[in-house]
Amino acid sequence: MSSEHHDFLSYSPSLPLAAVALSLYTVMTTLHIFRTLKTSTWDNIPFVLGGIAQTTGYALRTALTQSPASSALYNGMSILLLLGPSLLMVTIVLTQTAYIASLDAGRFTLVPLRFQRFIYLSFTVLCLLVQAFGLAFSETDNAIRSIRAATQVIIASLIMQMFFWLFVFADGLVVQFRLSRHGTAAAAQVFPRWKRWNSLFGLGIMIICGRNLMVLTRYGMGPDGFLSLNEWTSYAFDGYQMVLVMGVWAMWYVPGRVRRAAESKLVVSDSNELSRADSRGPLYESP
Repeated sequence: MSSEHHDFLSYSPSLPLAAVALSLYTVMTTLHIFRTLKTSTWDNIPFVLGGIAQTTGYALRTALTQSPASSALYNGMSILLLLGPSLLMVTIVLTQTAYIASLDAGRFTLVPLRFQRFIYLSFTVLCLLVQAFGLAFSETDNAIRSIRAATQVIIASLIMQMFFWLFVFADGLVVQFRLSRHGTAAAAQVFPRWKRWNSLFGLGIMIICGRNLMVLTRYGMGPDGFLSLNEWTSYAFDGYQMVLVMGVWAMWYVPGRVRRAAESKLVVSDSNELSRADSRGPLYESP
């Protein structure tokens, strides 16, 4: 990539790289929209919104290759590509909670299962709002002091977000360890390969945490750092990695599998209740 300087970028943006990313995200997002509507798995809506944010962000980046001095294109791209992966994580976090519930493994969690969705979703949304505010403020205020303050806000929110995701990852590991030692009927009957599915949550979380670490490193190095001066790093450690997460999630479609497991658990539970009723004889009446 050329080192020719532009108003907002320290390199000449590559049209092929942006076009490939745009094409991949368009396909992945369309696939997730189809799967969400087909299976009515509404927890996947944030994932779809994250895909739309990534797709739109790379559409703006594609346009930016032709108009590298456009502040509107650059600001819009920056906001969408910063928030997109965080939206993907909303679905991963919500689905992990539903997955643990489908295994009847709530007693193994670090945070009581009945509080997880509210606490996890609230914290995730808070980080999203802080990031959006910080980035929007840094892009609209030209004062150096204001830009530095907004950048510090973004960095702080990224750090909080990463520690939160690592906690969610640790929660998944704890559940796996405890469930391996004290299995549940639901895990054996409706989710017999639950360990393999559990690894998909860890994969998604660690990849997105790695992306956060890359963004933090870029902010720490500043505009003259290696990550800011080389465009390929933003694709290798951010753009294409999020494509991998969306692709894996679409291929196995964890929200759909978790929903089927929950429905199967209800069927198994109903069947067991009927069996117990029949064993008590024709005179038994349920209260």
